[in-house]
Amino acid sequence: MKNRVLIVFGTFFCFALFVTCTGEDNSSRVSGKTEPKKIDTIGFDDPEDLVSYVEGNSEVYIRSKTVGDVNYLCRLKPIEYILAKEIKSKEGKKVTKEDIEDLQYFDLRIEIEEFGMEFLKYELESPEHYKQRVAYSAFEMQKDIYLVDGMDTLPCVMFHFERSFDVTPFGHFSIAFENSGNRRFTEKQIVFTDRLFNNGTIKFLFQSEDFTKAPVLL
Repeated sequence: MKNRVLIVFGTFFCFALFVTCTGEDNSSRVSGKTEPKKIDTIGFDDPEDLVSYVEGNSEVYIRSKTVGDVNYLCRLKPIEYILAKEIKSKEGKKVTKEDIEDLQYFDLRIEIEEFGMEFLKYELESPEHYKQRVAYSAFEMQKDIYLVDGMDTLPCVMFHFERSFDVTPFGHFSIAFENSGNRRFTEKQIVFTDRLFNNGTIKFLFQSEDFTKAPVLL
């Protein structure tokens, strides 16, 4: 992957973050737990079963926030989940673990409650406003997403906006960050500054224990 930047903070204080429903700082709790050592491996013979396990296990792999009418969802995507999805689709060239294990992968989804149109059309001020939202989602939003990984703050190095127009009422973004091997079991927090709907800072916390549950293809 290209254009990867690693920003190292000299000092990081652990503190409690509380989820609020205002648009100013929608954060979740960060704890000071020690890094677990044991990996809990869950084996699957069928790629489809592995995919269903990850997508259905929201307690481990999904975090969500709601601010007003806007729902934000972040999904953690284990490497084996991505490989299983590739096998299941049977499209394109074969992807190996070595091809993708240098990044940490997540999905970000933004959806408007009870709004049947494209999410970018919500509360538009003008046709030009819509064009600005499209351009921001495709080209600028990446700069407003980062990952707090232990004591490191990592920029989003891979970003893809899947625009669906009015086919689906939500926006889907594939995002990835550099993978530091020595940070495998640290707490990780996705931070997104929402400039689409001006709902402030949205944070999604994944506890260190979430990274010890490893689904694998047998």
